[in-house]
Amino acid sequence: MEIELVASTVDSWQGQTNGITIALHPVNGATDLNEFNSAFGRLAVTCTRATHGLLMLARPGLTATERGAGPAGKPFGEPGSRNLPQQTHHRILSAFAVGRMTDSGNAGRLA
Repeated sequence: MEIELVASTVDSWQGQTNGITIALHPVNGATDLNEFNSAFGRLAVTCTRATHGLLMLARPGLTATERGAGPAGKPFGEPGSRNLPQQTHHRILSAFAVGRMTDSGNAGRLA
């Protein structure tokens, strides 16, 4: 059985699909949120390109970073209120099943 493994950035996925996607959450390495790392489009593309499965990896404390986001509201000059990207990230993360990996001290293997 031959398996194709492709490594790329989410920014290059537009218009593509993947059978199974293993991805780092777009704000995984961030200590605070900014316009680039919290762009909703980046998370939307990450979550919607897998046809059979998605494994989203994130560091511990990621939701704490997003808790510092401002309240949802009306963007200046636009009609209606809507969630800002940070709140949308939080809502999507809260919909995922959450598991944790810990180092058990057994020769570096994760349990």
